[in-house]
Amino acid sequence: MPSNVDALFIGGNGMRAIGAISAIERSLRMPVITANQVAFWQALGKANAPATVKGYGQLLAKSPAV
Repeated sequence: MPSNVDALFIGGNGMRAIGAISAIERSLRMPVITANQVAFWQALGKANAPATVKGYGQLLAKSPAV
């Protein structure tokens, strides 16, 4: 992986990557986000639901701005 990469994006909705995100982040030592994960995180923010979800990557471990 190039040294100037800040994160890994897994696009598309057909891959069920949610259970592997934390392991991939540990292995690559960088954030990993998926299309479904970002959509869910954004929906939490739009619903003013400051929630965190542990074990599914760095993005879901942070509460969206409400």
